[in-house]
Amino acid sequence: MKVRLTCMDCLQENGIPVFRPVVVTVNDERFFKMTCPNGHQTLTVIQQPKHEVLFELGMNALVDGYPREAVTSFASCLENFYEFCIDQVSLYKGVDRASLDAGWKCMAKQSERQLGAFIMLWLNYFGSKPTLLSDKSRSFRNRVVHQGYIPGLDET
Repeated sequence: MKVRLTCMDCLQENGIPVFRPVVVTVNDERFFKMTCPNGHQTLTVIQQPKHEVLFELGMNALVDGYPREAVTSFASCLENFYEFCIDQVSLYKGVDRASLDAGWKCMAKQSERQLGAFIMLWLNYFGSKPTLLSDKSRSFRNRVVHQGYIPGLDET
């Protein structure tokens, strides 16, 4: 996904944004060093959590007619949202970062364990079962992600 970044130095100098944005490709770190057309060098950070960026990637893929890429982006978004919830609720409840990181390391590469941790955290914190993917949706995702199925836009 490409994003347009506006130079804040130009904005401060002119009082209005310069409508010659620099286009950059989103990366995993979500920060970008750029040089604007006026030569200002800036560092821009995308503040949205990673799951929001992944969701937007999925929406862009869907709009652009890439249903398989949309499914994989949405699946990654959901798994990253589980991690985000576990992280934020645990920190809110007083778990220190080092302990949280050590615990996460035990399941970082195992999505079923992450899902189990998310379900139990949700039950503990909210007192009810979270809404999860239906069996049909989970099966569809697995066909696309693990078996190479290429879905149509209408299925996605």
